[in-house]
Amino acid sequence: MDWLTLATIFFGPLLAILVGQLLAVLKERRDRRLWVFKTLMRTRRNPTSPDHVGALNLIEIEFSKDEKIMLAFKELFEHLGTDHNRRKDELVSKDDSVEESVFRDKIFYQRIVTERATLLAKLLH
Repeated sequence: MDWLTLATIFFGPLLAILVGQLLAVLKERRDRRLWVFKTLMRTRRNPTSPDHVGALNLIEIEFSKDEKIMLAFKELFEHLGTDHNRRKDELVSKDDSVEESVFRDKIFYQRIVTERATLLAKLLH
C-alpha cells in the first residue's frame, strides 16, 4: 500500500500537468480553426481582402484531416484557379453595341460570383 501512495504522490501532479497541456493544445487548435471560420464569414462579401485570402490559405493546415472540408475547399480552389468559358448568352461579339457588351459581361461575371459564393457557402457549412 505504501508504494501505491508514493506512486500517487509522484505521478498525480505529473498526470495533472500532462492533462492540462493536452487541454491547452486542444483549445489552441479549436481557437485557430474558429478564427479561420469567423474570418471567412466576416469577409465572405469581400473575397479579395487579405484576411479572407489568409484564412483560405490556412484551411489546408488547420483542417487537413477533415475530408468534407478539404473536398469543399478543393472545389472552391479549383473554381478560383479556372479560366471560365462564357456561355452562349454571355459571348460578346464585335457587332454588339456597347450596352449589349456590358450586359453580357455583367451576366458572365454575375454567374462566376454566384458560383464562387455557392462554393464558399458549401465550405463554410
